[in-house]
Amino acid sequence: MEQVKPNTIKEATTPWEPAKVLDVAKIPGFRLRWIRKDNLEKSKAEGWIPIEAKDYTERTIIDGTQLGTYVTKRNLILCKMPEAMAKGRDAYFAAKSKEALDETKRKFEDSGERGLSYSEFQDESKN
Repeated sequence: MEQVKPNTIKEATTPWEPAKVLDVAKIPGFRLRWIRKDNLEKSKAEGWIPIEAKDYTERTIIDGTQLGTYVTKRNLILCKMPEAMAKGRDAYFAAKSKEALDETKRKFEDSGERGLSYSEFQDESKN
């Protein structure tokens, strides 16, 4: 019977990474995003533009397919938004997030619960 030496497992030479099955080549001046087919109408109203398969060559698609009119992957459609609009969208959501955080902090300060930490206050607020 062969003796197994302890610590004989080979170590990986490169760190493990999750698969990037939705990566696609960048389009200069645009932000790309995969959008669920059932959210397409709302996303179009918000400025997302579905990318037509005819505008995307096989070499630029890493893991999508050109099925039908749009570049798709399972239940997703590849869309683009002009970078300037995407930055405006980012600013909008950053302001909404800051507004919500400021309101929560204001409620904490108004509560008079000086013995609580902010995280404890958040936990009590959920009840």
